Amino acid sequence: MGHRLDPDKLQNRLEQTPPALDPLYVVMGDEPLLVIETSDSLRAAATRAGYLERTSLVMDARSDWSAVIASTQNISLFGDKRLVEVRIPTGKPGKTGGETL
Repeated sequence: MGHRLDPDKLQNRLEQTPPALDPLYVVMGDEPLLVIETSDSLRAAATRAGYLERTSLVMDARSDWSAVIASTQNISLFGDKRLVEVRIPTGKPGKTGGETL
């Protein structure tokens, strides 16, 4: 299962060469600036690690979560690695969203 990283520990992992990337990150917090900066750092590390394609989805409890699955499966055999970014502004993915993630 996942583990919790404070911003400094995460930054240290992302500054490694190559960056130590986990398959899933959940970025959340009460400070919007920290959330934005952390997301930017994750995107930059993913780019350095060869994730040259990016798909960004804004989802909530009523969204069609099959779009997230489709975005992870629509990868060309010879295509670039893809970063799939899922934003949940309400913070509530709902039952289907939780199961999908």
